[in-house]
Amino acid sequence: MDKEVGSRLNLLLSRDARLELESNLARVRSNIADYEGKSRADRKVHAEDFRKTAYQDLVEALAKGDSAAENLKKVELRRQLIVLNESDHQYDAGLHVHRMRLKFDFDNQITCCGRE
Repeated sequence: MDKEVGSRLNLLLSRDARLELESNLARVRSNIADYEGKSRADRKVHAEDFRKTAYQDLVEALAKGDSAAENLKKVELRRQLIVLNESDHQYDAGLHVHRMRLKFDFDNQITCCGRE
């Protein structure tokens, strides 16, 4: 009998250990599934944040580029205007043409070369 009780006890202990291991394995698998789900969700959020930030940076860079292109165009037009004005002054000086200067007095009357 002692032998049967010992064998029965060993059988029950081994079953208990096996059930405990199966329970632990099921818990670990569940935790892995949870972590994988959270990891996917975190990756998705991170990718969306990165994409959003990248698009915002792109929009800002494009706006700055457009602004720079516009400023460059203005500078080029001013340079052309200066070249035209310089050629006008050279032409005027060559022909000795004097420009009339108009002056507004306090009564908003136009005077030309000091005459009314």
